[in-house]
Amino acid sequence: MASRRKRALTAEEILNLEFESDDESDNCDEDDGVLDDESDRITDSDSDNEDNLCLAQDPCDSRPPSPKARKLEDWQWEADDTVKKVAKNTFCGQPGIKRAIQLQVGANPSSLVMFNALLGDEIWSTIALHTNAFACEKQRLHPDPSWHETTPDEMKTYFAMCVLMSQVKKSSIQSYWTTSTPFFASVMSRQRSWALSKYLHFCDNSLPQSGDKLWKLRPVLDHVLKCIDTAYDPEERVAVDESLMKFRGRLSYVQFNPSKRARFGFKFYKLCESSSGYCLKFSIYT
Repeated sequence: MASRRKRALTAEEILNLEFESDDESDNCDEDDGVLDDESDRITDSDSDNEDNLCLAQDPCDSRPPSPKARKLEDWQWEADDTVKKVAKNTFCGQPGIKRAIQLQVGANPSSLVMFNALLGDEIWSTIALHTNAFACEKQRLHPDPSWHETTPDEMKTYFAMCVLMSQVKKSSIQSYWTTSTPFFASVMSRQRSWALSKYLHFCDNSLPQSGDKLWKLRPVLDHVLKCIDTAYDPEERVAVDESLMKFRGRLSYVQFNPSKRARFGFKFYKLCESSSGYCLKFSIYT
């Protein structure tokens, strides 16, 4: 026989049942006096009914219904005055060439005058010193009678020729000393140019290596970084840029970037002024 489905009682019905049971028990006490032993026994079915009543009783039934959730469009944003507003720092710098450089170059300086004022003469003396020291070291093992010590002015001439070679395209180094380009031969002989390239040095080889892959260039790099940083004050807006200097030689830190035009070369990270592109600092990725 299928059991009847029980309905949960409400809180009001449960209270009425409790009051009725109290009244009946009072009447029984007055009429009968002492309860019979069998009336104290509760059958299994009555126990099950009481358990069902306890389970059906929900403590949340007496609570008022929760308010309906507000829709998203009902919310309105309001300004919070307690939030601290961050004030923008006022730029107080004076961008441009520093006063000491301006006094040195004059009113309308040429590119060469600005270049010499920017780097100074110390760097050329350093290169000439280390080049002569390295050539002297090599002369002990393999004497070269044609070699003679170089000077800072000759180093300037040598690097000027290297810059000019990058503008005049030739198939080989020897072809720059042909009759089609007589300027190079008038400035420096081919043998002397090759000798300077052979012994060119920028540091002291006797110093211990510190794990720096650029230790042979470190003195010159540090000098250039110091000069470009102390010669110019940038504007408020600066940017960090990444560039690739073309090079296809065999070095461990040569990078390949297919998105760049050069694809192979040295990767530079540069801090530049946004308006002019002036390089304030740079770092070579190794």
